[in-house]
Amino acid sequence: MRILDSSPERYVLTDGENEYRLAPAVAQNVCLAPLPEVEALPGDVMPLTKLGDMLTAQVVALDEACQGFTRRRFLDLGLTPGAMVYPELSNSFGDPRAYRVRGTLIALRRDQANQILVQPVNQAEREK
Repeated sequence: MRILDSSPERYVLTDGENEYRLAPAVAQNVCLAPLPEVEALPGDVMPLTKLGDMLTAQVVALDEACQGFTRRRFLDLGLTPGAMVYPELSNSFGDPRAYRVRGTLIALRRDQANQILVQPVNQAEREK
């Protein structure tokens, strides 16, 4: 959430998708707290952006900071734990990049791909 405007008559908040206009009496009942710090990733788990070309990875989880509409979209696209994903197309600027997930080609911006935690899969496991 982010405060866009505050005045004696109203507060305007946004969640990145929608704007909320609140009367001061209602806004007094809203409490915001920062998300907890992300712990170090275990082992070879990394954000999808760090996955090299021609490598396959398995989705481990979505970052805890990924909430709301974005999280729902990722899940709807098949980016669920256990799904196999690999980079297929890139552009010269590196953003966005296309990934193959469950037989579908999807494009993700770098900030979106950073929210998807993956674990590289070696070639022997991939051929099973």
